[in-house]
Amino acid sequence: MKLTYLLFILFCMSVSFTPKAQPLPEYCPEPLKLVYYGNWYPYMYAQGDNHQGTDWTFLLKILKVLNCQINVVKIPEKRAHKDLSKRHALVMIAATITKERLKHAYFSKSYRDEVQSIFYLESKDFPPNLASLEYVVAQSNMVAINGAAWYGKRVEALRASARDKHKFIHVPGMKKRIEMMRRDRAQSMVEDYIAGCNYFHQYAQDIAPKLRAITVHQVKVSYMFSKTNVSPAFIKRFDQTMTQLLEQGIYDDILAKFTPVGC
Repeated sequence: MKLTYLLFILFCMSVSFTPKAQPLPEYCPEPLKLVYYGNWYPYMYAQGDNHQGTDWTFLLKILKVLNCQINVVKIPEKRAHKDLSKRHALVMIAATITKERLKHAYFSKSYRDEVQSIFYLESKDFPPNLASLEYVVAQSNMVAINGAAWYGKRVEALRASARDKHKFIHVPGMKKRIEMMRRDRAQSMVEDYIAGCNYFHQYAQDIAPKLRAITVHQVKVSYMFSKTNVSPAFIKRFDQTMTQLLEQGIYDDILAKFTPVGC
């Protein structure tokens, strides 16, 4: 009897003092890894040791509901796309759906539209309220672009044309492209509208009042996840959570915070 009682006491003590195992998150038991390869204000950019931006902040809010962790991995852009087909739980923001990417990645529902525009400064050569991309390119001696980006069929057709292809020049970094326009070394540039407009108002306030833009391409963007480490169940729950937050106006509130100039 005493032995039975002693064993019962020891059992109770083991139950009382054994730490409880922490349950793993249901949808992502390991931290996700987000690919980061350079500042892209206002969507994602580094501020000291931290990251900021509309798309990054919105992603964190979704993952918080799912009890998922995420780390940022800074790597070159070309390697980012290659690594998505390997055994890494890589995530990308503002991704467009392509047949090639669908082979190795899942996409969330779209969370915003990405609008590509050609920017120019109102002048005698560029009167206000233009609507012709072709006219702006024809009047430009140089069009500054990010050579690795896709700007839609209209821009790509001009980049491939015998008459205009020499005008398009790759200039790394949006601040450099804007500086070229300030010095009239480039007469126009092609860029995401919100990003370009905000950069002009931050870094080129002297010429921002003359800024004009024509939409050249519009596409819906999503979050992209490697198929290797993320399941369809995760994507389904991610989309449900994201839809709820979008309907609550959370992304619009975040956008307003990071783009006070109203672009």
